[in-house]
Order: sequence, then structure tokens, then C-alpha cells
Amino acid sequence: MSTTVGGAFDRLLWNGLQPGDYSLSESDVGAKLSPEGQEAVLLFQLDDPHDELRHQEPDGTSICDGMFFYRRKLRAQPWLLFFELKRGSDFNKAVAQLTSGILLTAKNLHSRCVPARIHAVVVSGIESPPDQQVLQKHFRADLSKHKIRASLGFVTCPLRGVADLREELLSRVRAVS
Repeated sequence: MSTTVGGAFDRLLWNGLQPGDYSLSESDVGAKLSPEGQEAVLLFQLDDPHDELRHQEPDGTSICDGMFFYRRKLRAQPWLLFFELKRGSDFNKAVAQLTSGILLTAKNLHSRCVPARIHAVVVSGIESPPDQQVLQKHFRADLSKHKIRASLGFVTCPLRGVADLREELLSRVRAVS
């Protein structure tokens, strides 16, 4: 059943949620975040074929590949971990896709999802970009225009591999705690 009514997050729940899946692969690289203990992890596929966040957006609107909803324990404030999977080195495009995904998700976001608890990751099949501090600065500046504070990281993934994003996310969780 597909639905086009409701807000972006409602459409994500109906059509983008990947129940029981904790990894997504594309372009010979992948990302995973599996729950441990009392953690809750939900994977939402944001890009093709679901396109739920681009509903009613102009043609050509780019978006990142996915988002993990992560909560350490019951009633804890959740984290949203956005990720873009890149085989190559088009890091500027990857950061733009992450920014777009965050902005589209942030529309009508529930107040329990604190904007400071948003992290984005470029998962790349090659080494991290040499200018990653510049990319991080532009990323933060673009989102701060919309009163969103988010962090950006880079994770290298061997081709045909799947990068575990647990340590990347937990480094952000510890920094905020």
C-alpha cells in the first residue's frame, strides 16, 4: 500500500521504512547500524525507489541515500544519522545530497528530535577528501541558515563492503553528552 497524503515523515513510515534491515548498499559501498542491547534502530531508504521526502519538490531535487533513526534506550532522545553512499569522489555532491535530505526531513520534525542530534556521513569507496574541513564548514553554514545544527563525518568503505557506522555515530553521541 502506498500513500501520498500526510507529511514527509508519515510517507517515510509507510513507504521508506525497511523493517528488520540494518544495512543498505549501493554503488559497491554500503552502510550498516545494527541495534545492541536496548537500542532501537530503524532504517529509512530516502532515495530511489521511495523518494518520499521529494514528494511535491521540484524535479531534480537531490537527496541522500538513507537515514538511521537511533535511540540508545527507551525514552532517550533519538539521533538521526543521514548517510550518502559514494563509490567515487564527488564529495561536494554527496554533501549537497545530505544537506537536502536533512532539510526535507526537518520540515515538521517532531520536537523530540533535537536538531543538535543530527549527524551526517559520507560513506565512500575511496579515501576521505583532503578538504573535509572545508566541506564540514560549508555543511554547517548551509544548515545553520535554517537553524539546524548538525555534524558531518566521512567513513571509508572497501568496495563491495559495508561500513559499520556505530563508532562514527557513538563518537558524536559522546561529544554531545
